[in-house]
Amino acid sequence: SDTSASQNPQKNQNIRDPPPTPIQPSEFPDWAYNSKGFFRFELIHQSSKSQAPVGRIHTPHGLIDTPDYVAAATNATLKGVYFVEADKTGQQLIFSTTYHFIGKSWWYL
Repeated sequence: SDTSASQNPQKNQNIRDPPPTPIQPSEFPDWAYNSKGFFRFELIHQSSKSQAPVGRIHTPHGLIDTPDYVAAATNATLKGVYFVEADKTGQQLIFSTTYHFIGKSWWYL
């Protein structure tokens, strides 16, 4: 018998199965690649020296000028800033994800 499991019966009670393996791009349905018109990139200027583009991303929620500074709220880096205060900085886009759970024993949550 397994003595470690009998000594600590709660050890494995909170473990969840890991997420399923993501599907490969070749498995996506054909309709997934058709443009829906929700998003589009408008090229305004391209540098003749570096080929760096200046443009505008059109989204259902508004415009995003590029290049631009994008605040990254991943790993709780904006945890001490209220959204209203962050909005006053003129940000057009803020990356805010739950990425900080990855690799930190998230299945024990």
